[in-house]
Amino acid sequence: MAQAGFTASHAEAVRHLPEAKDDARPEMHTFNEEVPSPLYLAAQTGNTAIGKLLLACGANHEFELGSSKYRPLHQAVQNGHLEFVGLLLSSKVYVDPREEDGWTPLMLAAQENHLTIVDLLILNSANVNARGDDDVTALWIASQHGHIDIVKRLHQAEAKACQNAHLEVVKYLVENMGEDVNVKTENHATPMLLAAQGNEDVRVELLEYLHEKGARAVIT
Repeated sequence: MAQAGFTASHAEAVRHLPEAKDDARPEMHTFNEEVPSPLYLAAQTGNTAIGKLLLACGANHEFELGSSKYRPLHQAVQNGHLEFVGLLLSSKVYVDPREEDGWTPLMLAAQENHLTIVDLLILNSANVNARGDDDVTALWIASQHGHIDIVKRLHQAEAKACQNAHLEVVKYLVENMGEDVNVKTENHATPMLLAAQGNEDVRVELLEYLHEKGARAVIT
C-alpha cells in the first residue's frame, strides 16, 4: 500500500502544533478515513519524533484507513519500525486490530520476519492464536515463509499447533521445517502431551501421526 510519506515541510508544520493556539490547532480526532492520517504516515515511514508530537497533540492512534482497515500499528509493524511500534504500544493502542483480511499486526510481523517486533507484541499480550479470515495463524504464516526463529518463538509463547490440534500445521512443521516431534516447551510439555489435550475431533488422528513420526509422551 503505497502512500506518500512525510516531507520536510510536513515535519516542520507538525513540530509547531504544540505552540499553536487552541483555535488554530487542527482537530486531531477528525479525519477522512479514505486518506492516511498524519500519524498513519508517520508510522509508515517510522518517524518516531513526529509520532510523539502527533500523539502529544491528541492524534487518534486507532485511525483505520478505509476498506483496508489498516491502522498505524499495522503500518509500523509491516515496515519493521520497532521504535514506532513501541511508541504506539506505550500509548495503549489496541494490540490486535484486524485489517481487511482479518490479519493482526502479529501475523504481519510473522510474515515479514520481524522477530524483535514479534517479541514486543507478545510481551504486550498479542493473541498468538488469533486467526485471519483465511483461517491462518501467525504460526502458520511463519511456517509457510520458512521463518524458523519466529516459529520457535510462537511455540514458546504457547501458540501450540498440537494443543489446538491443527494436523496440517503439525505435518508442515515436521515434514517441511524439520521440527523435532520430541521438542519440549518451557513447561516441559511434549507435542504428544499437548495433542492429547487438543480438539477431540482430530485428537486421535494427530496422536497417531505423531506416534508414527517417533514422538514420545514423556521425555526424561
